[in-house]
Amino acid sequence: RSSDLDKTKSRRSVPGLGNTDFSANSKSRYLRKGQAFQDDDKAPIEPLVIADITSSFAILLAIFFPSVTGIMAGSNRSGDLEDAQKSIPRGTIGAIITTTTIYLTCVLFFGATVDGPMLRDKFGESIGGKLVVGELAWPSRWVIYIGAFLSTIGAGLQSLTGAPRLLQAIARDNLIPILGVFAKGNARGEPTTALFLTVFIAEVGVLIASLDLVAPIITMFFLMCYGFVNLACTVQSLLKTPNWRPRFRYYHWVLSLIGVCLCVVLMFVSSWYYALAAIIIAIIVYKYIEYRGAEKEWGDGLRGLALQAARYSLLRLEEGPPHTKNWRPQMLILAKLDEEYKPVNPRMLSFSHQLKAGKGLTIGAFVLESEAVNCFGE
Repeated sequence: RSSDLDKTKSRRSVPGLGNTDFSANSKSRYLRKGQAFQDDDKAPIEPLVIADITSSFAILLAIFFPSVTGIMAGSNRSGDLEDAQKSIPRGTIGAIITTTTIYLTCVLFFGATVDGPMLRDKFGESIGGKLVVGELAWPSRWVIYIGAFLSTIGAGLQSLTGAPRLLQAIARDNLIPILGVFAKGNARGEPTTALFLTVFIAEVGVLIASLDLVAPIITMFFLMCYGFVNLACTVQSLLKTPNWRPRFRYYHWVLSLIGVCLCVVLMFVSSWYYALAAIIIAIIVYKYIEYRGAEKEWGDGLRGLALQAARYSLLRLEEGPPHTKNWRPQMLILAKLDEEYKPVNPRMLSFSHQLKAGKGLTIGAFVLESEAVNCFGE
């Protein structure tokens, strides 16, 4: 109608640098689902954008985080590197610095050059469903389209090459017995079976067809992965494990502990219910491994911490005589063993247990009558 056309107004969606859009866009103006965005800093106009989901810092963090989750790509392919201990730290830190600079620069430039309603136009309906950065690209918008397509394909291929190998390694170590079927590979050793499972999981995410729903789930498991890696580094450093010798000059276990805390905090900040679900799944997997037992025992960090605590406590006992309030009975039992190396009089152990009421310490001394070489194993 002519009356509606008379009310129609136009405004530049990309006014460029040197305008007031940067200060206006720097404000955190989150919207609820169905709420219309109204630009208060300019002349009153009809609502330009209506939010299709409720937005907040936590939700945007969960959506953005998967874009910076490629830092484990080098470690996943460590077997193919000539000097993994030297290449992984340099490559990882270099990749983080490069991507962080690019991402922050893009955010600042978009905030300084694009109008607020245009930034919130999620599907680009105001410009015919096109990408803003594509319209600004030189010499053609296809530069952005092709670049985004190749970047997506590259990230997908990176996951399809790293994840199956990691799953195959876990299956071959028999850490989780139920995954034994994925230990097989083809004639060249490629993890074919694990690749099929990876493709299936990726296809499920594609069929969901909503980045806003898939991204928080991916964020939870990436954060849990990074948290456990940092936790393992912290535990190994505190235990002073002989085979744990990080060569990175600036490594300290405090940094790993800070990483664990940050991962846990970000998990609950992003989505507390997804965080609880991910933690429950991790506990179930751990208890399953503990119940079934692994064919290869790589060493339990929790048991190592218990051993370290016991050693520390025993050494502390030598610092001074025990107080009478802290006294506990300590009994020495001299017993004989039968041919099966079992106590001939097991009731002596029961009697000792009754005397000290389940407290204190019982030490058993046994003599094995045989040649030292023959009974070395026993």
